Amino acid sequence: MYTENRREEIVLATTGEQFLDLSSTGDKGTWGPGFVPCIVRAAAIVLNATPGDAGVIKGDLRPTRGSDTNRTDGTVFTINLATSHTFTAGSVQKVIYHIPTTPVTVYPGQEVVVEVTDASASVTAARVVLYLEAIYSTPGNIVTESGTTTMVVTT
Repeated sequence: MYTENRREEIVLATTGEQFLDLSSTGDKGTWGPGFVPCIVRAAAIVLNATPGDAGVIKGDLRPTRGSDTNRTDGTVFTINLATSHTFTAGSVQKVIYHIPTTPVTVYPGQEVVVEVTDASASVTAARVVLYLEAIYSTPGNIVTESGTTTMVVTT
């Protein structure tokens, strides 16, 4: 399962930090490739506290970075947090993960948005991690499913 083409990437908060506050609803973080398209093979949330109540965290795909036009709802991943996801302070943090049945490819110019649709009390500094597989190609050959070339060479 582990190959040299796969790696983990931390989703940064919209404010730039590496921890996301999942205790309120809304967009919490984004990630997008800058050069190499990637298949999202899995997503994980590393909790900083036991959830005070149930929560729903979704990975939406934005076809155009920064624009909600044609944004999908939870197509990259959906993770449900539960109060049963407990751990003791000072011990190994609980990791909740999702492996999609149909992995999503994210192209340069697109982005994954981590959205909290149902907030989970007390989870104020979680880390969201994407497990990615790179798709290597010549930049001019990188074309989205809609047939749009996403990279332009300048001289």
